[in-house]
Amino acid sequence: MNISLRHLKNNNGSWYYQRRWPRALEGHPQVKTAHFSKALRVDGSDETALVEAWNHQHKVYEDFVTLLKLANADVINAKRELELANALLEAYELEPGMLCPDAPHATDQQKAALVENHHGYIDSTGIFNDRETTRASPQLNVLDRAWKLLNTPATEARKTIATTLDCWDAYKSAKSLDLNTRSNKKTQARWNQFASLVGDRVLTQDFVNESLRRYVEDRTGKVQPSSIDRELKTICPILRAGVMKHGLGIDVTKPKIEGSAEFVDRYVLTPEEQSELLDLIQDQSQRGYATWKEAVLLVMLQTGCITSELQRLTLDRVHLDNEVPYILIAGETKTKYRERVIPIVVKVERLKALLSSLADGT
Repeated sequence: MNISLRHLKNNNGSWYYQRRWPRALEGHPQVKTAHFSKALRVDGSDETALVEAWNHQHKVYEDFVTLLKLANADVINAKRELELANALLEAYELEPGMLCPDAPHATDQQKAALVENHHGYIDSTGIFNDRETTRASPQLNVLDRAWKLLNTPATEARKTIATTLDCWDAYKSAKSLDLNTRSNKKTQARWNQFASLVGDRVLTQDFVNESLRRYVEDRTGKVQPSSIDRELKTICPILRAGVMKHGLGIDVTKPKIEGSAEFVDRYVLTPEEQSELLDLIQDQSQRGYATWKEAVLLVMLQTGCITSELQRLTLDRVHLDNEVPYILIAGETKTKYRERVIPIVVKVERLKALLSSLADGT
C-alpha cells in the first residue's frame, strides 16, 4: 500500500482510525478511554475504499469532538463530583438519605432518634473532619456534595445527572441498534445535528423545552414544516430514552410547528360502502370500466396495499391456487416491516380470471 494517512493503524491485518482525545476533554463523562478508535471494516488492498472509510471516520471524530467541546464545564464537574461523592460514601459504608430517613410509620421522636444515631456513626468515621477547615477546592466540593447526599431523601439522592449525549447511549442500548444500517446511521446523524446545536447540557425540564424550541427555530425556513415534524419524531424518542433510563421525571413533548398539518384520521369505507364499490367495479356497462381497475381495487379492498406496492407486485407472488389463497408483499418495500403475507378471501375465482387476462403484459 502506497498511501500514508495520519491516525491510520493496522492491527493484525485490520485497519483502524485511532487517535488520542484532546486534553481539553479529560474528565468528560463521554470520554472513557485514552483513544478514539474505530474499525474501518475495509480490505486494505482497496486503497480507494480505505481512504473513503478513513475520511468518514475522520469527520465523525472531528464532529464528535466539536460537540463534546460544547459541553458546559459545570456539567463535567457536577457529574464527576457526584460519582466521587457516592464512592466516598460507599467507602465509609454510608448511604444517601441517612440523615433524611424515609420511615412513614415512625413517629417524629423515633425519626429524630434514628437521625441522631446516624449522626453519631458518621462522626465516628471522621469522613467530614476536614470539611470546616479545608479551603475551596475540588476535595471540598466532593465533601459538600457527599454531605448533601446524606441529607437528601434516598429516592432523590440516587438520581443521576444526565446530559444530552447520555440520551443517545440510552437509546442505542435500549434499541440494540446496528449502526451499520443506513436507517440507523440516518437516525444517529439527525440526533448529532440536534445535539451539536443545543450542546451537551444537563437534562432539565427547562433545557428540554428550550432545546426543542431552539431546534424548530433553527430549522424553520431551511426545510418544510413537515420535515421538521418528522425530524422531531426521531429526536424526541431519543430524549425520552435518556429521561427514562436515568429516572429524571421530565416530560418530552414535541412542540407544535407552524405550517405543519395536524394529524387527521383518514376516512375508512364502511362495510356497506365496500360492498357498493365491489358491485361498481364489476359493472362493465360503466364507461370507465377496465379489467386492471377491477383487479387493482379488488386487491386493495382486501389487502390494504398502497399503490407503489401494487405497481411492484409480480404474478409469481400471487398464490391463488393454494388451500388458503394469498399474496406475498416483499422485495422493495418502504421498510422491512411492510413485508407481509396477505390472505385473499373475497371473489378469489374472479380475481384469478382478471389476473390471467392481464398476464400478457398489458
